[in-house]
Amino acid sequence: MVNQLSRSLNPNERLKAVETLAKFGKPAVPALIMALGDNDTNVVLGAVDSLAKIGKSAVPALAEALKSEDSGVRSLAVMALTEIGDASAVSTLSIAVEEGNDDIKWQAAQALGKIGDSSAAPALIDALGGEGNAHTRLWAAQALGEIGDASAVPALITALRDEGGVKQEAVIALGKIGDASAVPALITAFADEYYDNRAETARALGKIGDSSAVPALITALGDENYEVKVRTARALGEIGDASAVPALVSALGKDNGRLFSATVEAFGEIGDASAVPTLLEIIGKRSNEFQKSRYLEHDIRDAREAINEIALSDPSSHKMLEQAMRHGNEDVRNVAYDALTAAGAPQVAGISKEQPKRTKRT
Repeated sequence: MVNQLSRSLNPNERLKAVETLAKFGKPAVPALIMALGDNDTNVVLGAVDSLAKIGKSAVPALAEALKSEDSGVRSLAVMALTEIGDASAVSTLSIAVEEGNDDIKWQAAQALGKIGDSSAAPALIDALGGEGNAHTRLWAAQALGEIGDASAVPALITALRDEGGVKQEAVIALGKIGDASAVPALITAFADEYYDNRAETARALGKIGDSSAVPALITALGDENYEVKVRTARALGEIGDASAVPALVSALGKDNGRLFSATVEAFGEIGDASAVPTLLEIIGKRSNEFQKSRYLEHDIRDAREAINEIALSDPSSHKMLEQAMRHGNEDVRNVAYDALTAAGAPQVAGISKEQPKRTKRT
């Protein structure tokens, strides 16, 4: 089989050979490592797959392959180690992050993020804070976010002072880890000149979900960039603090696009009754305009869903909805009735859905 791999000019025969060698385990590893340098892509990928199937026994040889002068072989060795993904592979990749060539360091960091083993965190933290190239620091930050180990938070906070790409990955990673100790540093990061970094900061604060970020997010609703506003509205919804409702109402009046949708969804997530009058007003206005602009249908749907969520989470909304069952607009009446029914509110006990429709507004 090894002879077939080394001598055959037919790539299909070589591919069959590397696939079969996986059955032989450790003795086949040297031949499979050699096959990583094959000139046929399918053979190379077959060799990677076979090495991954052999698993732990292949790791020492793959560690040596990381030192190859052939950059392609080095990259393929990383790929195989990623697929193996056990403790020995993690250890080997961690060493590569610390000691490898620049092109291997970032690839090893990326691989460790895919594996997601927290034992790699120390090596990645060192790489993030090191003086290596920015590409390695960027992938180290991303990997730490994928791993989600809170021990990385101080290093990621420090990385918020790094250059653009690294900073953005640090912001994203802090959001994924979700540790509230990062909130003050992220609030400071809102001052970034680049809108995409500000948008990611809003998203991260939403994922962390700490209410101490609400004042800064309310301020960010006034950002000059539209995407920042949208992400901020979503973040306020995720945090769920009712103090954000007035600012969201204000933002709502200035938009009919994605910001509108994000804000209405935020009302539902927050679940506070103070948003109900605004949502009912939206339904009334949109339903009156519906025949002129059918795209408004999704606005009505979003507002209806938000009211349903509020009715379920905040019983103080039920009185407003009871009053809305006497509204002059049929859609408003129906939404109020449906929300109260879904919430099991006593206001609709014994009332059929047709009755509110026939009732005149007082």
